[in-house]
Amino acid sequence: MTNGQVDLLQLFQAAAGALQQNQSALNQADTYNHDHGTNMVNTFNTIVQALQQKQEAKPATQLKYVSKQLEQNATSGSGKMFAQ
Repeated sequence: MTNGQVDLLQLFQAAAGALQQNQSALNQADTYNHDHGTNMVNTFNTIVQALQQKQEAKPATQLKYVSKQLEQNATSGSGKMFAQ
């Protein structure tokens, strides 16, 4: 990105990668239904896909699009929370 803007795609790709690497441990730490890691990986993959579609847009526009995509596609409570 230029003009000092944050590269949201790069930021969320790094987060998605870290979540992917730790998915199993996050699932194990979830003592309720053992799927928090899986849900977070799915949520952040949706975010990355949305950002890839809006790479040239301003960060505010990118985040608005991410929110719409999560509202439409998230199946977990945490995903729906991220949409807000």
